[in-house]
Amino acid sequence: QNENDIQVIVEKTFREARDQEIATKLGEKYKKAFGIEYQIVTPGEAALILQLSPTPYTADVSAFFYGNQVYFVKGNFNAKTVIHEFAHPLIKGIAFQNPKLFNNLYAQLSGSVTGQAAIERVKSKYPELEVDTERFKEEAIVTAMEMDAEQKLEKIKADYSLISLATNFS
Repeated sequence: QNENDIQVIVEKTFREARDQEIATKLGEKYKKAFGIEYQIVTPGEAALILQLSPTPYTADVSAFFYGNQVYFVKGNFNAKTVIHEFAHPLIKGIAFQNPKLFNNLYAQLSGSVTGQAAIERVKSKYPELEVDTERFKEEAIVTAMEMDAEQKLEKIKADYSLISLATNFS
């Protein structure tokens, strides 16, 4: 392999390691902040946990919020997944405590470019969810939060990778 291929592989490895580090730290921070437990499970355990849920486990599931607990599927989750799943109880709380605010959030989301992209992603990923139901709106809001966080996290991981490469190869 040439030097460019090696550099790409090294940078990808640093990004993935940094992503797992961020995911773990965020999980602990959110656990303390929200008082919500999380657990890392195998794909088989995830399938058992979700067997009676309206959204059963599929191989592309990296994490889920079920029974007031966040679950991360070992080997599949990352920092944006942590943000997404811990956003569910926050948005569920808003929907319960202040339905007017919840519906206003969704209305604002529907009128934005990012919001439309999030809504389309939810329609595609969760065809079983009916549009305009509370569950659909929650997933759309949480997905938009994830998309926003993803952009910020990519910058953090890129900055870290470049610093790591510079210090390791200089």
